[in-house]
Amino acid sequence: MLHYACQYNSIEVIEYLISKGVDINSKTNKNETVLHFACQSNSKEIIEYLISKGVDINVKTEKNKTVLHYACQSNSKEVIEYLISKVEVIEYLISKGADINSKTENNETVITYFISKGVDINAKTIRNETVLHYACQSNSIEVIEYLISKGVDTNSKTKQNETLLHFACQSNSVEVIEYLISKGLDINAKTKYERKTMLHYACQSNSIEIIEYLISKGVNINAKTIRNETVLHYVCQRNNFQIVKFLVEKGANINTKTDENLNALHYACRNKNTFETIKYLIEKGIDINAKTDENLNALHYACRNKNTFEVIEYLISKGIDINAKTTQNENALHFVCRNNLSFGMKK
Repeated sequence: MLHYACQYNSIEVIEYLISKGVDINSKTNKNETVLHFACQSNSKEIIEYLISKGVDINVKTEKNKTVLHYACQSNSKEVIEYLISKVEVIEYLISKGADINSKTENNETVITYFISKGVDINAKTIRNETVLHYACQSNSIEVIEYLISKGVDTNSKTKQNETLLHFACQSNSVEVIEYLISKGLDINAKTKYERKTMLHYACQSNSIEIIEYLISKGVNINAKTIRNETVLHYVCQRNNFQIVKFLVEKGANINTKTDENLNALHYACRNKNTFETIKYLIEKGIDINAKTDENLNALHYACRNKNTFEVIEYLISKGIDINAKTTQNENALHFVCRNNLSFGMKK
């Protein structure tokens, strides 16, 4: 009840509930306190009152947001000023939900305002992300340039070893990536555990413009992840024939296999709406009868994952082994029957 009272700026109800012993530091299932709710409602009076009553000002939500993040999202300069004078440690300024381009009544952005107050612009989250990582992801070249001009570390990496370029590849902004590369960032840097390059990130986002730009700058088109997945594997399971064709034309190896021996055709057959990609890969000479560690071929995947009759008919017409058996001694017909597929039954 106290959370709702704070959200709706009801100071009388708040005072009454607290006087009756309601727990001022109670949290929601997202670990939000009443102060988080108050910061969203832009009421300095309520925030001052809650702090005077001993509310914990440094509690973080399950997403690592402090009350300051909520104040940033509400874009209330008065609230932000008050919290700056009270919060002991400001770990982080921008969370995924905060608009870094939002402006106060004096036409100041949250970023410029905090920097003017001496906030540590290289502060990191528990994942070692800085404000610049999020600026790169949000597609704001002006903010990025401003932060770098103020001394933000451009070589900062997250705990996953993600660079600014990894984040920028999710922004769909060639301008941001071009600017970061001009600052000397390594275009072939890989993440720590999965060993993904920024090209893997760009392919996950289906951004043809960024993919084209990165390849023009010499990024390794055949770089592999920890599971030996190339960017071609990534795009073959997504319905984007344009990117598949571009990568192959630029030298992507169509027969590269993952650590489980899947090739690009296996990935394409696992998903629907990839018929054009499947035809293209076969025309380019991919091994149609290649098998995975479980002895699955492309036909097994097409039948197991309920692909279209058009795909299955095409694979058979191109000579795929229809009697091939998996390590479980199953052939394509087993998958058809298990999935109750009837498209192969002609009247």
